[in-house]
Amino acid sequence: RHHGADARQADPAWVDWLAADPETPDAHLAAWICRRNGVIVGSQGSIPFRLKEGDALLGATWAVDLMVEPAWRLRGIGPALTEAMTGSRDLVVALSISEPAYRAYLRGGWRDLGDIPNYVRPQDARWSVRQAGLHGIRAVAATAIVAPALAATRLASALATRMMGTRLERIDRFDDRVDRVWASASKRYPVIAVRDHRALSWRFDDVPDPSRDARHYLVAGGKVRGYVVTRV
Repeated sequence: RHHGADARQADPAWVDWLAADPETPDAHLAAWICRRNGVIVGSQGSIPFRLKEGDALLGATWAVDLMVEPAWRLRGIGPALTEAMTGSRDLVVALSISEPAYRAYLRGGWRDLGDIPNYVRPQDARWSVRQAGLHGIRAVAATAIVAPALAATRLASALATRMMGTRLERIDRFDDRVDRVWASASKRYPVIAVRDHRALSWRFDDVPDPSRDARHYLVAGGKVRGYVVTRV
């Protein structure tokens, strides 16, 4: 009712996928519900994962999909669900939460670690200008600035790729070659979510709609040096 009939949260395949998370303790779905008079009035989901801190691995989880019936909000349902979830792992984290949830989390002892920047690379200058709501002479001027910048960026990227002898290879699924990438790259991160073959294959290959994501390996000298996942 609240996420929408077409939302992933309303798809049984989404719930089955969450339950198949290889990091889920004891193969149980990492979710909680609250009932009042026998009726579900709230739910809290989570996505367990491994977090690398130095040489140690911690059991962590993402807090996702907290939802409480409007009639039961501000009556302790949300905090009770979140408290039950936070007791399940060493560390609980969340991104892109609503303002009411943000305030509730702060009251519950959560720490705000700051903003994560999003980087955008336009592919079509005119389309991007329209999305920005510019019209008339402003749109023409903005397009005149953005289009040459995009062309220069593409040229620089092509030259760098040729000089380094690298290429992007489209793949259908991840394989164990990403384990070597993870072992090498993760040393440079003091804190990072584990992104080995086990984690990536579940996260991107086993989802109900894997076609949403495009997977590429960065190949140089016949070896996989990195990967990228893109989504429309």
